[in-house]
Amino acid sequence: WEYYTVGDSECTWPGVSCRGLGVHSELDYVEEDDLRVVALEMSGRNGPTQYAGPVLEGELPIELMFLTDLETLDVSHNQIGGKLEKALFQWKHMKVMQLNDNRLEGDIPPSLGYLPNLQKLTLHHNEFLGVVPVEICG
Repeated sequence: WEYYTVGDSECTWPGVSCRGLGVHSELDYVEEDDLRVVALEMSGRNGPTQYAGPVLEGELPIELMFLTDLETLDVSHNQIGGKLEKALFQWKHMKVMQLNDNRLEGDIPPSLGYLPNLQKLTLHHNEFLGVVPVEICG
């Protein structure tokens, strides 16, 4: 991905939302090390979003797996291609995942069905092969 940022803290970047986790709850303010990325909302120009950057291209970076508190991932309406790596889908807090209207290909990983808090999953308008795994449908 080529992603242009403004500022030193990722919590100030367009499309990135952070929340304090209460590690320093005795303080009246949120410490920088208390903030965690909880949402990436980078839908392309065709979708409703607060992100107004260029369309994202390339593959989903494997480094996304290190955002362990991620609850929302919306990269719909972009030019993201490649296969979905099952290592990416270990998020315990993920509630909304919108990957629709991209160029994703290959099989849909069954591990998507094991995200315990997932409430919304959109995958349409991609180039997936095969059937939707029973782990997702069940």
